Amino acid sequence: MEIKFFGAWWGLDHLGLKGMVKKVKSAGYDGIEIGIPKDEKLRYELQRLLEDFDLEIIAHQYEATGTNPAEYADSLKYFMDIAAAFKPISINSHTGKDFWPMESNLQFIDLCDPIEKTYGIPILHETHRGRFLYAPSVASAYFNKRPNLKINFDLSHWCCVSESLLEDQTEAVHLAIARAHHIHARVGHAQGPQITDIKNPYWDNEIQVFTNWWKEVYLARKRDGNPSITITPEFGPLPYAPINDTGTTAYINFFEQNLIVMDHLKECEQQWKLELSL
Repeated sequence: MEIKFFGAWWGLDHLGLKGMVKKVKSAGYDGIEIGIPKDEKLRYELQRLLEDFDLEIIAHQYEATGTNPAEYADSLKYFMDIAAAFKPISINSHTGKDFWPMESNLQFIDLCDPIEKTYGIPILHETHRGRFLYAPSVASAYFNKRPNLKINFDLSHWCCVSESLLEDQTEAVHLAIARAHHIHARVGHAQGPQITDIKNPYWDNEIQVFTNWWKEVYLARKRDGNPSITITPEFGPLPYAPINDTGTTAYINFFEQNLIVMDHLKECEQQWKLELSL
C-alpha cells in the first residue's frame, strides 16, 4: 500500500489558484486538498490547472452554514453537491456543530449518504473542534450510532479538547482508527492543536505519539486491502502558528513544517513496509 501526499491550500489562498497549485506541485505532493470554488469559471480554471500539473484533488467542504439545523442541512447539501460534482478522490467535510443535538448531526451524516452513493466518492467527516466529532467520548457515541461513518483522522483537536494525549481514551482512538480514510498530519499537544515547531526536540514525545497513531491507520487500511491511504500534512499559519516577537508574522514557516512532516512520513512508510516484510 502506498501513501499519497496532498498539499493543503490553507494559508496559500493569497497566491491564487495557479500559484497554489504550482507551489504544491513544486513541493512534490501528489495532489492538493482545497475547497471547490462556487464560481463556475474558477472551477473550470482549477480543473485545467490540475490537469496541467498532473495533481489529484481532495475536496474540502467547510463552508456549510446556518443559524439552525434545517438551514445548515440545506447549505450542507448545496456545498456537498458542488464538491462531489467536481469528482475529487474524496471529500473532507467540517460537518455539523458541537452544540447541536445528536439527532440533528445524525441527519447531516445521513444527508451525505445518497450524495456519496450517487457520485461514488467517499465523504469523510473530520474530527475537528466545533464540529460534531469534536471530542473522543462524543465521537464514540456517533460511531456506535452510524457504524459505517468514515472520518478524516486529525486527533490534534481531540488532544486540545481533552487536555491530554488521550492516554486514558484508547478505546475511542481505536474506534477512530477503524474509520479513518484520510489523515490530517498535524501534531497537537495537551494545550493546543499545533506544536510550535516540529524541529524542536521539546516535542519529541508528541511527535512519537502521533506517528504511532498514523502508523496504526496505515496498517489498518492495509489490512483492509486498500491500495493507498491519503495524508495531508496540515501545520497551519497564524493563528495556529505562534506569533513572533514583532507581533506581525509567524514564528515558523508552516509550509516548511509540512514538508518536514511529509519527509518524516516517507521515511516511516519505508520502515513500516520493511517491518511488514519480516
